[in-house]
Amino acid sequence: MIEEDLALSSDIVTCEDAALPGLRIELLTLERNIQELANAKAEYLSMIHTFNEECNRRLGELIKKLVKLREERLFMFEPKSPDSSNDDAYEKLTNASESFGKQHDEIFSQPIAELKARDRAEIRKNYRLAGRLCHPDTVGEGKKKKAEEIFKTLSTAYAKGDQEAVKKILEALQNGECLASNFEVMNDKALLKKKIDSLKTEKVHIENELERIEKDKIFQLLSHINDWDEYFERKKEELESQIHLLLIRSAIGDPERISFY
Repeated sequence: MIEEDLALSSDIVTCEDAALPGLRIELLTLERNIQELANAKAEYLSMIHTFNEECNRRLGELIKKLVKLREERLFMFEPKSPDSSNDDAYEKLTNASESFGKQHDEIFSQPIAELKARDRAEIRKNYRLAGRLCHPDTVGEGKKKKAEEIFKTLSTAYAKGDQEAVKKILEALQNGECLASNFEVMNDKALLKKKIDSLKTEKVHIENELERIEKDKIFQLLSHINDWDEYFERKKEELESQIHLLLIRSAIGDPERISFY
């Protein structure tokens, strides 16, 4: 009897699709690559966020003061003409002042995406469809915990107005891969291929995001700063010098303006 069971087991093993081992390796490699890319992205964003917070903390009040002084000098020495010939200068300075004020007072909060009516309808539809597929009350006991995690991720994405994330979750649920157990995925050729295709798309997306971040002006600046303390101290001295000079020129009626952009 035991020999028959072993023979049957051997037959089952040999019947496994020859493509499965290669697909499993490809899947695991992609998962590892994506994790490395995601870690790099998180590190980049954390560095930029920390730098921006430090910039606001150390230089924010000085920059606001300089913007205010320039605004006062513009009205003092270049009053707005009836023909609106210097409208551009006023608009630029006003926008700069308002923009910095918002940035300084609301340090990098994550805004909910503003969606058009059609986009709101689409994300609402996708959210409802996905919710029906992953709600913990609609799955078996063995998948309730995983369903709860997916539903929580889905709800967070919906609250942020993240259309792409909601759509990806819905597609994964419809393809049967999202709630499938790891054993089911690893032993089903079709599920493996779907998962691999999904991961390839995700990999390209993260790579594009990394490329965009690396081209960002702040990231480029950070790449050339060796000592943050030294950098901020130098910038502080430059700002204080410009403010001091502007105050002197205002006192003596000198209309020459200084650019800090």
